[in-house]
Amino acid sequence: MYSGKHAFDVSRQVPISSEVESPSAVEYFLGAVGGDLLSGFRSQAAKRQVEIDGVELTISGRLGNPLIPLGVVGAEGNPGFERITATLYVSSDSDEETIRDVWRSALAVSPLVKTLEGCVTLSLELHVTP
Repeated sequence: MYSGKHAFDVSRQVPISSEVESPSAVEYFLGAVGGDLLSGFRSQAAKRQVEIDGVELTISGRLGNPLIPLGVVGAEGNPGFERITATLYVSSDSDEETIRDVWRSALAVSPLVKTLEGCVTLSLELHVTP
């Protein structure tokens, strides 16, 4: 697949095994959401001149019924995401309320969060450490 000047391989719709060489479409999707959250947070922090010492984001998702795209006979229901959970861990000398304001701003301008919030249960948390 190509996106602009970038090429990437998609192995399958849903992950089956860690033996494949390329991420699945579901893994790319979660990676895109995570990337949007992380880059949005960094951008909002820079606009406010908030120093960030370190950030880490974990993200996971739960599909309704992943057997449907695999073609399992008799599989029923919705193959889409039921829930996406992400936690941003931030280390900063700034006070926690400032960091929380940056996070809220990042969520407010996130195209992917705004698209998904009406479609799937989102649990987007922030943990701040000094």
